[in-house]
Amino acid sequence: MSHTDGLLWGTLRFHSDAEPTVLSGDSYSSGSHLQYVDISGAGDSGLTTAASMLLVEDTKVHDCEGIDGGGIDVRGGALELREVEVNSNHASGDGGGIFTQGDLDLFYCHVDDNHAGHYGGGISQRSGELTMTGGRLFGNDLPACLDNDGRKGAGLYLSGFAAQLESVTVRSNGIDGDGSTCTSGTMAGAGIWSDVQSLIVSNKVIRDGNVQGLAFKLY
Repeated sequence: MSHTDGLLWGTLRFHSDAEPTVLSGDSYSSGSHLQYVDISGAGDSGLTTAASMLLVEDTKVHDCEGIDGGGIDVRGGALELREVEVNSNHASGDGGGIFTQGDLDLFYCHVDDNHAGHYGGGISQRSGELTMTGGRLFGNDLPACLDNDGRKGAGLYLSGFAAQLESVTVRSNGIDGDGSTCTSGTMAGAGIWSDVQSLIVSNKVIRDGNVQGLAFKLY
């Protein structure tokens, strides 16, 4: 197992080389590299990072909860994910799978079946740049709108500086209801909602949203 140079919170259970290290509970990284780790059961985000650069490879983050970023909470700096599975996480606010306020690069990652209370069931980008190559956003969701905040981007919510998606599958993400229960605000972008200055999408991104017939909401 490659490990962080800084702090790592949680209960570690070491296995043979054939199995990943298991972190049961919350983890915090200020180091540079995590590999072959299984993170689950956290109550305040599965992985929280503020590192200037953190690389995470061949790792699973699942069945975790948090306010923003049920699975992963990026509080600045840069995070690179390679062949990482982020699934079945829950955020009461934004970013059921991942919430980022830094730069986020994903390579061949699966972000599936996550849930958020407001924006970004799969991923919520609030600042920085996001790049996603390969992989998928599948089965992420948002609840019906019952307040004045609206619901946007069940698969991916973008409101940072720039985003680029290449060969990414975006499918079966959804927002409950039809928007009639919103006191104000909007429900849109079941696949992707974008409010970034620059958005590049290439190589057959499959998209299917179910709110007002929109998979993308672009400004």
